[in-house]
Amino acid sequence: MKLFKMKAMTGCLALLFMLAVLPPSALAFNPQPEPPGKEIRVIVENQPLVMDVLPFITEGRTMVPMRLIFEGLGATVQWNGSDQSILAAKGDVTVQLWIGKAFALVNEEAMPLDVPPVIVGGRTMVPIRFVSEALGSKVDWDQDSRTVSIASGPSFTPDNPPDSGNIIKPAIPTDSGNIIKPAIPLKTSYALTLESTQVASASSVTADFYGRLTFTTPLSSTPLPGKNKEIHIYKLNGTERLPVGIVTTDNSGLYSYKLVTSWTGTYVAVYQSASGADLAVSNPLEVTVKGTIQVTPQLLNNNLQGRLLQVVK
Repeated sequence: MKLFKMKAMTGCLALLFMLAVLPPSALAFNPQPEPPGKEIRVIVENQPLVMDVLPFITEGRTMVPMRLIFEGLGATVQWNGSDQSILAAKGDVTVQLWIGKAFALVNEEAMPLDVPPVIVGGRTMVPIRFVSEALGSKVDWDQDSRTVSIASGPSFTPDNPPDSGNIIKPAIPTDSGNIIKPAIPLKTSYALTLESTQVASASSVTADFYGRLTFTTPLSSTPLPGKNKEIHIYKLNGTERLPVGIVTTDNSGLYSYKLVTSWTGTYVAVYQSASGADLAVSNPLEVTVKGTIQVTPQLLNNNLQGRLLQVVK
């Protein structure tokens, strides 16, 4: 009996280990097929979508093939196999989702999902109402014909979030016959650093600014890179910020900016929303010009190493 229990426990541990190391794509979702004659139809701007993997309903949410619905809505879509993420863009709206993760980023604001994206039949399936409304479309469900109709509608705003299932908004039927439960926008935390190497000449300083933009969501404590975002460099003048330049981060959130100045000053880097609100402000960094420079072999060596040359009054 003890031997049997030990074998059973060993088998369970082995199974848990296998599940832990398998990639998410290996744990593909297997939905219940819709009954014959009850298949779900999807119509976008009066045009029916033909799908090689049929839509299905799970936990009250209709799931459809990712690429077909995004492209049908006029969005570009990218699949990242390394982290199994989906990135769609339409106009000034971006939507990012991950396989198996119960949140999405809409313009980098975290939105909870009650049904995460899944893989079915080799296709990534996403919740149709959420992604459609996030991209500014209106979604209607006809129970009798089991048809999802999508048309141009109001754009997503913080006051008009896409439906993902958090708080009740009465008397509006969903595709499952229940009531719509719109998402609660969750605050995303941003972090921005600013550092520099400075090289002085007789009357100016060349400062190579560099840093990184990262952000975390309330549902993920792992810092994510702020990919391809504009960083504004400002010079501080009391309480006033004087614009110096704009630089774009790379795919890892890193940025760099070269400044040549003849004046001592304090600078900051700022990441802003589309409306101009500050989302992240770096630490202030001072660039100092003190006068002429005494050039020595040691100073030249320091210069080659990217260090700050000593300025002699």
